[in-house]
Amino acid sequence: MIEIRTREEGVYTITSNSTKDLFGYIYENNFTLLDLNINTIQSDDNSHYNYQFKMALHRPANIPFILIVTTTQAFEQGDFSIIVHGPSIVSIRHRSEISFFS
Repeated sequence: MIEIRTREEGVYTITSNSTKDLFGYIYENNFTLLDLNINTIQSDDNSHYNYQFKMALHRPANIPFILIVTTTQAFEQGDFSIIVHGPSIVSIRHRSEISFFS
């Protein structure tokens, strides 16, 4: 779970980079781990090179959103990086607490 907070309003592009085939889900504030498609603002798999995700979305200033990164294979683990491009720098924070929302 990764929290991303924008400083300025605008379009931000989020891409992944890994040797694993990654899938990304974006949420405004609540989600359920039982079904990651519920309350999804946007999701992507394989829009970027090498089986990576790439999503572009318009965001207001100072409103955080949640990025969930998963692999396409169950129980697969590995290193990855997230790149965010937009009109301003963003803050990115790993969120280790897991809450179940619906």
